[in-house]
Amino acid sequence: MTTKAAKSIKRSVPMRWNSVAEMLNSALDIRSGLEKLVDLERHNQVAKTSLRRHKLSANEWKLLTQLRPILSV
Repeated sequence: MTTKAAKSIKRSVPMRWNSVAEMLNSALDIRSGLEKLVDLERHNQVAKTSLRRHKLSANEWKLLTQLRPILSV
């Protein structure tokens, strides 16, 4: 039986000029998981801490996808 390695979003670090591109790439790579996460009811029970309010629209994902090659090293 094989197990999948956990994936996460890399953080942007001010001292590393390309960390924003790395963060963007990692977010795009796990897009489907992020979209499922923000829709989970247990993360949306309190309006103040609701993840659903951070859900990206299709146009926002499209823009990030278009930025990927521009930001790549």
